[in-house]
Amino acid sequence: MIFTSFEFIIFFLLVVLARGCVRNFTAEKWFLLGTSICFYLTWSIPCVVFILFTSLVDYSIGRKLGQTTDAISRKRLLLLSLTINLGLLGFFKYSNFFLDNVWFGLSALGIHVPQSHFDIILPPAISFYTFASITYIVDVYYERIPVCESARDYTLFITFFPKVLSGPIVRAGEFLPQLKERVRASREDFEIGISYLLTGAVKKLVIADQIAGQVTLIFAAPGRYDGFTLLQGLLGYAVQLYCDFAGYSDMAIGCARILGFKFPQNFQMPFR
Repeated sequence: MIFTSFEFIIFFLLVVLARGCVRNFTAEKWFLLGTSICFYLTWSIPCVVFILFTSLVDYSIGRKLGQTTDAISRKRLLLLSLTINLGLLGFFKYSNFFLDNVWFGLSALGIHVPQSHFDIILPPAISFYTFASITYIVDVYYERIPVCESARDYTLFITFFPKVLSGPIVRAGEFLPQLKERVRASREDFEIGISYLLTGAVKKLVIADQIAGQVTLIFAAPGRYDGFTLLQGLLGYAVQLYCDFAGYSDMAIGCARILGFKFPQNFQMPFR
């Protein structure tokens, strides 16, 4: 389910309407956590366990950091979080890449062994939420932000559906304080949110998706085209890349704003 799909429009409208019926703030946060998990379920059912595991591990390590003053123990906790997060990220994303290179290297030396390959399901947005979780631990370690005392709030920070798949980049210090008091979108927030949604949709649907077809043709067989066409393909890919990511970020900012949450502006000067 992507932001530009009809299914997401229905999903988001139901979330907005149902949330308005929840009167208790605690129940509302549980509701947002549940809807965020449901949103992630539409991408990968098995990987929900992994994102929840990542959330609970770093929540627990963050709590330990808040309770520990010993410098060596704090450094060990930081290294533990980095090892677990980066180790799992490396396994899911690069284990087959590493095995392939080892196999090619051995083959080049004349050593013939069976080529190994792991049938790995890559969790959606694993890089994004892994680094979001790491930044929380680093900020707690350096005492830039207070420790999150609620496993529910921290898991909601990691899984919050407007940003879980592709951003924008939101640090714990920017999001968690917004869970201290019940937030409601004002008329201004609603108008700003709608404008972000429409702007993002134009970037994604009208620009990025329309350019993608031509860019793909050029990149698929560059030898068939002259230099000017190749330059068009190069510039077109840059525009496609920008509008794709910026469009999704704008729509995420808009969805969150309609729900009363404020995300920082991203993609102001990404190529610079």
